[in-house]
Amino acid sequence: MPVEENTDPARVEAAWRNITAWLAEHAPLSHASLLPPATEAEIERADTLLSDRLGFQLPSELRQLWQLCGGVEHQDIEADEQGEVFSGAFLPDRLLLSPAKAPGPRLPGPGTKDFWGAEVEPGTS
Repeated sequence: MPVEENTDPARVEAAWRNITAWLAEHAPLSHASLLPPATEAEIERADTLLSDRLGFQLPSELRQLWQLCGGVEHQDIEADEQGEVFSGAFLPDRLLLSPAKAPGPRLPGPGTKDFWGAEVEPGTS
């Protein structure tokens, strides 16, 4: 059965409120790592980079999520009484980059060097 796409902003916002309420109660360190909503300018910059370099726009779901949470600031933390040991463990792949950081790994700019120090040509990575 295909999954029905639902990008209704009111439902997304309600779901996010439920998630953050649960985190506040059961995973306070993860809750504290959530960044405030990204600005529209930050989201537009990421969207423009993606559009200019790859020819497609941000998924509407990611845009909506960034309007509610601008990313996760990971923290080195020790296990708390509830066993929480990583501030982003509730996320798929334990990661939600901000609009400013998200394009970087996929869209290197001029002069960017790879792991071995070789210059990366934009659009070839």
